[in-house]
Amino acid sequence: MWTHPAGSRSGRDTRAWPLLLLLVIAILIPTVCVVWLLQDAARSQQAVARQMLSEAHRSQIALFRQALDAWWDKRLAAIDEMTVRSLPSAVFASIVRDGLADSALIHDTARRLSYPAPQSPPGPDAAADNAPWNRARALEDTDAAGAAAAYAKLGSDPILGARALQGQVRSLLRLGRREVAVGIVLEQFAGKRHDRAADLQGRLIAADLELLALRLIGNPEDARFQKLTARLIGRMDDYDNPAMSAPQRRFLASELRAVGVKDAPALDDAERVAARWVEQGPDTRLIVLRSPSGRVDLLLRRATVIRQIGEFAKSQRFPQGVQAAAQLRDSAAPGPILTETPAGPRFPDLRLVLWSAEADPAAALAERRTLAYFWTGLLVIALTAALALLVARAIQRQIRLARLKTDLVATVSHELKTPVASVCLLVDTLLDDARPDPAKTREYLELIARENARLSRMIDNFLTFSRMERDRKKFDFREVRPEAIVRAAVDAIGERFAAPQGCPVEVDIEPALPVIFADESGLVTTLTNLLDNAWKYSGDEKRITVRAYRERACVCFAVEDNGIGIPARETQKIFRRFYQVDQRLARERGGCGLGLSIVDFIVRAHGGSVKVASQVGRGSTFTVALPVAVQGVGA
Repeated sequence: MWTHPAGSRSGRDTRAWPLLLLLVIAILIPTVCVVWLLQDAARSQQAVARQMLSEAHRSQIALFRQALDAWWDKRLAAIDEMTVRSLPSAVFASIVRDGLADSALIHDTARRLSYPAPQSPPGPDAAADNAPWNRARALEDTDAAGAAAAYAKLGSDPILGARALQGQVRSLLRLGRREVAVGIVLEQFAGKRHDRAADLQGRLIAADLELLALRLIGNPEDARFQKLTARLIGRMDDYDNPAMSAPQRRFLASELRAVGVKDAPALDDAERVAARWVEQGPDTRLIVLRSPSGRVDLLLRRATVIRQIGEFAKSQRFPQGVQAAAQLRDSAAPGPILTETPAGPRFPDLRLVLWSAEADPAAALAERRTLAYFWTGLLVIALTAALALLVARAIQRQIRLARLKTDLVATVSHELKTPVASVCLLVDTLLDDARPDPAKTREYLELIARENARLSRMIDNFLTFSRMERDRKKFDFREVRPEAIVRAAVDAIGERFAAPQGCPVEVDIEPALPVIFADESGLVTTLTNLLDNAWKYSGDEKRITVRAYRERACVCFAVEDNGIGIPARETQKIFRRFYQVDQRLARERGGCGLGLSIVDFIVRAHGGSVKVASQVGRGSTFTVALPVAVQGVGA
């Protein structure tokens, strides 16, 4: 039953493969045709996709321009509100610091320039009637020391005091006392007392004196120089102080660069842009946006407008791969232009463009659709092929079952023929005897009994196989002693081993084996089949051993023989139904290829396993392992 025949079947019926090939061809060709048609449809849709995308892009850029105009209107309206509650200089600083423009011109309600306004002419001297002030002024031309002392006494009023400190510093410098003058500037203008004191020309006195002190120190590495520089830049950046005019800020910035100061006020560039516009007239390099009230003119470089529109575009929603930007009319876009439109009357030399990060959006759309069609077709092909394979396997299985049924009929006929013929011959011989010999009669009856037992085992195997096919095998699980199973199996096949050509069976049972939960009849059938195979496929000098022992959490039953053995490549196939390794040998010794499949079925139903260890020419050992605590799966 378990050696491979020359030219044995591999378990596959080659008659099924033409049918499988026919199924694959019948389904694959229409599928390929459908995929080709889908690809052709995708290519034809490319032109339609271009037209649809073009219309969609024109609509998107129109909406984008509307949103952009509303965005600028909102910004300009907010700037107008700012002029109502803030100083002109503060409005200028807020516009530039917030990045709304590169510079700005702030007007009053009469459209007069409020910031950056030109330097105002000298006004009347409020200290002209102050006698101590006049005496100090008179001494400055003739007695510098006396003038310095007189100025030092005029410190009660913040503005007059700042002018007196300015006169005192002038007097000290005439006396050559530069360090004392620098010390007065560092000390007297450190606080906020004179922050808004201006001279007759409208210049902030503290800023002028700090610039003078920087010139006197002259060394940028000096700590006093650095302190005065930081203080002076802070005054220039304070746009909430109306005492410092735009011309003074520009003058101070220029002088700071002249004395070696590297840091510049934050809004120095914006101041110079506005001053150039006021002094030299409109600059064509700049774009002017006027607020609704006309009080603010925003001065923007084209690069600034392009950057701001780009930042606004990032907040808008566009299809994937589509971006918006502002460009000069003659400049190149970052990518393929989908559509464009003028940026509007505010920006006459700019255009708004929609551009794509993809080389050709329409082609990309068509390619994505084609790819989707391709994968859909591929999936359909795969599913169809799988379905065809399943159908072919089902048909192949039906063919194999039909062949198995034919083999079963032939095998049953062959297996039943021999014992039936033997029984008939023995019965006819007994009936032909006119005077039956008691000894001969008993001998013949014993032969008939053995043949009947052989028929009974064979029929039991066929019935078990039938139940396996219908999955109707039921087991009666209960507590069973392993010793009882071994003895029952040995007794059931004992007459064969007791025959003249038989052999003794060695039984080795480990003491104190645990009780197992199993179907006793099923396990007896299992061991009986293994013992029967061991007897049939052993030579003349048979040595067969049955052992029962415990291994970890399992009780094991082993049947060992010294028979012909099984090739290693066949050990996994011998448990298949009707599989016979050597059909010639099976015909000589009897067997239909069901015994080991029945063993495997019964053992698996008990939650156990069966394995074989064999060497060709030296024998085989079949081991059945059953878990001790397993509750049967058959009911």
